[in-house]
Amino acid sequence: EVDLATAWNVVNALCDAASLLETLCDIGAGPLEDTIKLYGIEVLGYLDSVANEKLLEAACCVWLSDAELELQLDSLLRSHGCQRH
Repeated sequence: EVDLATAWNVVNALCDAASLLETLCDIGAGPLEDTIKLYGIEVLGYLDSVANEKLLEAACCVWLSDAELELQLDSLLRSHGCQRH
């Protein structure tokens, strides 16, 4: 299992390298979603503290089965003026 810092660095690097909206959504629905599922609320804290345009766009494509995390993600996105797709 990858530690949170490494997983977060990979997600950041992928978002930084992405140039297409579709790619950011793939990152959100894949590695970012998996990282949130593994590490929960800590990842949302990282996302909130960085909150750049590409990471937020990727986060708009995350869907979680954990209702509490889902609500917290929605709240975080709204606080940054974003809505999920």
